[in-house]
Amino acid sequence: MAVLLPTTRRSGAAKSLGRSAKRSNASERIASTSIPGKAGVIPMSDISCRRLIERTTGRDIGSALRDLVFDPLGLGSVRLATSARDLADTAWGNDAAYDPGWVYDGLLVGTPGDAVQFLHRLMSGDVLPGELLTEMTSRHPIGEQSLPGRPWETTGYGLGLMIGRMASAGMATGHSGGGPGSVSAVYHFADRASPCTVAAFARGDEEGAAENEVARLALLA
Repeated sequence: MAVLLPTTRRSGAAKSLGRSAKRSNASERIASTSIPGKAGVIPMSDISCRRLIERTTGRDIGSALRDLVFDPLGLGSVRLATSARDLADTAWGNDAAYDPGWVYDGLLVGTPGDAVQFLHRLMSGDVLPGELLTEMTSRHPIGEQSLPGRPWETTGYGLGLMIGRMASAGMATGHSGGGPGSVSAVYHFADRASPCTVAAFARGDEEGAAENEVARLALLA
């Protein structure tokens, strides 16, 4: 799904959350079905995944995600945005009248806290079977040099994840993104003495601003 836009003006950090999500028969069938594609950001694979979920559950993507993911994980703020009006109550509004329909595989909105909780539960093994999580987090390097204005020392991709080393914060796994007038970064830092997950959102179009903030917060967690 596309970048999560915040409905509050804050960053979030979380440590162990401890609960396990129950998987329904539908989610087991989805998890066991392969979608062709290479590691990285592949829009067609995202669209295929959406169609697979809808076909398997017999529901639209919004209600399927609510039943399979959001409710079991307690993500009360997360919802599917389908119209420009759905973005009006996000932290920075929708002055540009951005239409979520332009994101073919779907656009989710929610708080930084719920973004943190989802990624932390995913990385803790509460969402996917272990073998799928291992495949998802297998890193394919794309660069071993720093990026100007951003905290990355190395960069790479897993399946739908950005994975690399962020300066002194260590290995980071998650994703950065940009929406209409805002940027985000949600990352799990497994190298910390106490592994943590951090999210930051900011106005503008510089992803480095959010990435630098999550690296800073990870050092404080």
